[in-house]
Amino acid sequence: MTPRVRLILFILTLASVVAQPQSLDYLYDRLPLDFYTITVEKTGEGALADGYYFCGPYGESYRTPYYNLIFDERGVPLYYREACVYNFRWHAKTNRFSFFTITYTPDLPRRHFVELDSTFALRRSFLYKGDLWDYHEAVYKPNGNVLMFTREEIERDMSAVVPGGDTAAIIEDVAILEIDDANNVVWRWDPIERVQLTESDVDLTQHRLDYIHSNSIEFDDDGGYLVSHRNFNQIMKIDPESGDIIWRFGGALNDFTIVGDTLGFSRQHMIRRTPWDTYTIFDNGWFHSPQFSRGLEYALDETTMTATLLREYRAAPDLFTFAMGSMQPLANGNMLLGFSFEREGIEFDSTGAELLRVRFDHDGSRFYRMFKFPWRNTIFGVERDTLRFESDGDEDTIRIVNTYNHTVPVNAFLSETGRFDVVGGFPAPLVPGAEASVVVRYNRGSELRGSEYAYLCSYTDSIGFAQDFVIIVEDTAVSATSTNQETPDEFLVAGAYPNPFNGVATVEYRLAAAADVEIEIYSALGERTTIGALEAPRRRQAGTHRERFSFEERAAGVYFITIHARPLEGASNGESFKKIVKVCYVK
Repeated sequence: MTPRVRLILFILTLASVVAQPQSLDYLYDRLPLDFYTITVEKTGEGALADGYYFCGPYGESYRTPYYNLIFDERGVPLYYREACVYNFRWHAKTNRFSFFTITYTPDLPRRHFVELDSTFALRRSFLYKGDLWDYHEAVYKPNGNVLMFTREEIERDMSAVVPGGDTAAIIEDVAILEIDDANNVVWRWDPIERVQLTESDVDLTQHRLDYIHSNSIEFDDDGGYLVSHRNFNQIMKIDPESGDIIWRFGGALNDFTIVGDTLGFSRQHMIRRTPWDTYTIFDNGWFHSPQFSRGLEYALDETTMTATLLREYRAAPDLFTFAMGSMQPLANGNMLLGFSFEREGIEFDSTGAELLRVRFDHDGSRFYRMFKFPWRNTIFGVERDTLRFESDGDEDTIRIVNTYNHTVPVNAFLSETGRFDVVGGFPAPLVPGAEASVVVRYNRGSELRGSEYAYLCSYTDSIGFAQDFVIIVEDTAVSATSTNQETPDEFLVAGAYPNPFNGVATVEYRLAAAADVEIEIYSALGERTTIGALEAPRRRQAGTHRERFSFEERAAGVYFITIHARPLEGASNGESFKKIVKVCYVK
């Protein structure tokens, strides 16, 4: 059966059942037959960071299946595409996606750096110097240029460097390139011109020498480049103007006194600077005995040249990934670690306690890095992200627009309970720019009051999109006999609406007990704004509350609204909650 025939049959099968209520238990009936099983387990009680998980898992030895994907904390894919890639991520400042293609990827060249726009359309791709490529990193400078690596092969007589060295050794050098929007190289840094080969801890008598293996680039607060060199066991800071090495952290020529950690890091990946001015490193842990991988957070004092270990992020039981791996600081202080060869990702809170664990259950599947970003899916271009129902049989309407550059079949509506169905079926496949409505009906079935998540989906064999919604049910027939409608059982932030919005946004939240509520608003750059927010805590009684905020004097863009409620002393529900809502202001 050809892929096209299989796809047509797949869509026809969906069309025969789409009008029926479907719960998340039916998720894998909708996804491609060879899709990974994504197991997501909430393992701690703390708050998860806002956003979705980004990952590009692939089969052992690059065999199928392989999909790069975005999924949420329930394991539901918001986006997937048949592709074998490294380093799939979103760049908030440019609203673009990037990755490196590895093997077969439909419609994309092999071994290229690929950049997609906000609608997942190809913006550009390039390969620098033929097959001498490097897939480890791509980060954007403020001017829009990209910093990335490329490999060079240099022949050298190593017998003059170490006893027994090969007289015609092939050295794999890894240069850093700055590439502008027209794919021109405007800056270059070659480590072999500035370091000694003997700093490496690999066997220098080999014929082919991967002596440095650079794998990560990050920006320091003063504009310096932080670069991880795996085979030096070292983080290096580079002056972007002169190319001089400012300092070395770890390895043979370490410049720092290390406090609080006798193990150090080895074969590390992914240096990052946090928003709170610390530094994180994914320590692969080759030289620990027994071997294990972990995340490290340091305070670096460049005056006293002291590196103090503040916190260790470690799985229980230990996990070891001998290569690859990632550690990403998240906006609320959490940390996301990717244990690549164990096929697991773990989100930790700021104390190092585990909150959530992700696992890909397909045999042999692994990934290069795992990320989490506060991205929002705009392919379905919905007017709002909250549906409301008050009684059995109530209907609410979703207005959608296809912003993708191909036709999109809308073919599934899934919810946590399955007590909702689509009235009249789904619209015909939407061509680019087309609009349509989907009517959702509440079927009580049994008592239901509160909130849950639901998804409007377009899933096919090769690509898929989904839009997530919060469903709020205030079923008066149920609440009259079971619960007090005016006093909710738990704290809940329904979200902001409309979203995206033009001018004024309304935030809705519900309190299970009287509480002091503080609301703060931040720009996408992390700058706190004063848009009529509840900057000083204000007392709110139990029940539903709505706060309106006018953004009309602010620049269009993405904002983050933080709602923090602290119940009054003696309240029956005494647990505080904090929620971050992402909104998009358009003019």
